[in-house]
Amino acid sequence: MTRCGAILIVIAVTLTTFLPSARAGEQVYPPAIAGGKDQTPSKDAGLQAVAVPMQPAATAADVNGDGSAPDVEAWRRARQDEASGVLPGELLGEISVVSLFQSFSNTMDAPVGEGNFTYSVDVGLAGARPYLRVRGANGRVKDGGAATTEFDLEGGLTGTLAALGWTIGGRHLTCLVAGESSASYQYWEIPLELSIPLSEHFSLLGQYAYSPNFIANSGRAHYALVGARWEQSVHSATFSVEGTTGHQWIADNATYGAADYQDWRTVASLTVAFN
Repeated sequence: MTRCGAILIVIAVTLTTFLPSARAGEQVYPPAIAGGKDQTPSKDAGLQAVAVPMQPAATAADVNGDGSAPDVEAWRRARQDEASGVLPGELLGEISVVSLFQSFSNTMDAPVGEGNFTYSVDVGLAGARPYLRVRGANGRVKDGGAATTEFDLEGGLTGTLAALGWTIGGRHLTCLVAGESSASYQYWEIPLELSIPLSEHFSLLGQYAYSPNFIANSGRAHYALVGARWEQSVHSATFSVEGTTGHQWIADNATYGAADYQDWRTVASLTVAFN
């Protein structure tokens, strides 16, 4: 054998020995053994996997009702907006000026300033939401003209039935006469409020309230009211003006100190949604 032949044999043996290991070093993925068989992907498969990012398996929630792909960014924004809310429901603040005209008035026919906060939340009831309302008002009582402040705590359900808006609950009223709470001016009542929209700005109003024991322990009382409201919304605020008339029936007029009466009132309100 010539010297050149020996050199060629050495080169061939060297390539045969080291070339497979060099090719194995190019493998992107580690070997995957399944059922005793090497499942290592080929070089081409590895390059394809790198070029195409892996996506999670699609589910029914990943497709819109019409079969189109969902708007992921819109979904993310909605989730962020939801998470940024301070409360999960709706918080409304309202200030009102009420001018009351009637044959007998705890405010001596003077205008009354009112303010309230109403919180409601969706708990899955069809067309109804529980609510909680705290209200305060100023005024004057007729017996001596002592300054008084009224605080009301109310809760119940509010919602819509077709176009009819409705609210029903329980309300406890407390009046401070001369700066002190007076048992004679505390009572419970059950209010039912209705509203029917006639247009974008106008609606009809109706209200009924029943008290098992009215002011000054004057027994059962009923109050019914009808009226109309005009309102205009700008962003998160709503300005409204309403005019109403109502009638009060009292079981024990002698204890109450007055006969049943009719009232008329105008109300100007500003309501702001905080979330």
